[in-house]
Amino acid sequence: MKIWLDDIRCPPDETWAWAYSYDDFRALLSMAKRRNMMIEVISFDHDLGELSRGLDGYDCIKLCASADFCEQYPQRIEIHSANPVGAENIRAYDQLFRKFRSDFFASLDRDE
Repeated sequence: MKIWLDDIRCPPDETWAWAYSYDDFRALLSMAKRRNMMIEVISFDHDLGELSRGLDGYDCIKLCASADFCEQYPQRIEIHSANPVGAENIRAYDQLFRKFRSDFFASLDRDE
């Protein structure tokens, strides 16, 4: 599954599932979890407009890493946001989560 998160710009092609808002994004993650689907990539916008009630792409990546959805964490992320600060925050969160997850599983291997 490929998820395109943006309230204005259209996805590059029809192979992307389009989330316009935080709620749409959460619904797609929930569907992926129910169907045990792998998320290949998520392309993030940061600023999501009024439909997201003040929530943005940064909140969406935090949702991906939450206990509810971390098993569906994407294999990779892309960021197409025009907001450079928001884009960097999303990128940094992704890198931190991937490091945490890697370190966590490495510690489990050491304990065995």
